[in-house]
Amino acid sequence: MNQIEAKTIQKYICHELMNLRKNKNFKERDIALVLDIGITDLLEIEKGKNSTLPLPIYMQLCDLYNIELEQVIYNAKKKLAIDRGYSYKD
Repeated sequence: MNQIEAKTIQKYICHELMNLRKNKNFKERDIALVLDIGITDLLEIEKGKNSTLPLPIYMQLCDLYNIELEQVIYNAKKKLAIDRGYSYKD
């Protein structure tokens, strides 16, 4: 996987995390408070604009949303494949 592909998948992972937050009706300020970051920082994360985001932040978000990080990655890859017009295979 090259760097461009990795960044693309990261954006899809971040978007997936944003969708999880919204589906659980969590407010940005509440999640930001738990993570001890600013709301703007959280929004940047959800937009996939923070390419140096530490793995523990992803893990904390997954814990808050009650989902395994592996599942988030799987969902993100599946959506990317669909957007590209491919069928996703495990």
